[in-house]
Amino acid sequence: MTLALFALTLGCGLPPLIAWATTRGDPAARPMWLRVAGLIAFAGAAGSGLALALGPGGFSPAELGFVMPGWTTLAWAAGIAGFFSLWFGGVLMRLPARLGLKGFEAGAAAFGQAPPWLMVAGVVVGVAAEDILFTGVALAWLDRLVGDPVIATLVGVTIFALAHLPMWGVGPTVTFFISRGVLMGLYRIHGDLGANILGHIVTDFIGLALSPTLAALARRRSDR
Repeated sequence: MTLALFALTLGCGLPPLIAWATTRGDPAARPMWLRVAGLIAFAGAAGSGLALALGPGGFSPAELGFVMPGWTTLAWAAGIAGFFSLWFGGVLMRLPARLGLKGFEAGAAAFGQAPPWLMVAGVVVGVAAEDILFTGVALAWLDRLVGDPVIATLVGVTIFALAHLPMWGVGPTVTFFISRGVLMGLYRIHGDLGANILGHIVTDFIGLALSPTLAALARRRSDR
């Protein structure tokens, strides 16, 4: 129990602290080195959490969702990306306004001020790190600590959502609770962490990098 609590505190506590330390102040005045340092620190936190989970008293790779990828991996990833990108993501984007809360505008604007290479790196590294930490590693420890997969999943979803509060605010955090609940529920079914990571990367790349870029290009053409 002591090891599980320590691992959860380390793996799930570091990311929000990193986000708080690297996203304060005006995004336009945020130096490039701070953005890169935050990404490196996040990857380091994921690596540390994974190493601890795979160490003595921990889990096998398969117990953390690291299974041999196959056609089912691609099928689940495509299903996840399609579900969120074509429908459910749009529903969630509108939810904060319906609740009278601020939406994704501030966080998306801050993300969009990064150069393209950093946006891509942020999506790939950020998604992989958070899915490893908050799905594979956290759920394994919570299952051992709580003993009930339903309660463990609810706790894991709550931890994940609250970890996004420093950067995104209350409104988006509510949607993260819902979206992570769906993703963790699907992971409970297929047990393939790679499928979640790949589907999540495609979804975030479309929503945070590709769509805003295409919209900006369209506005430039219309202004000519």
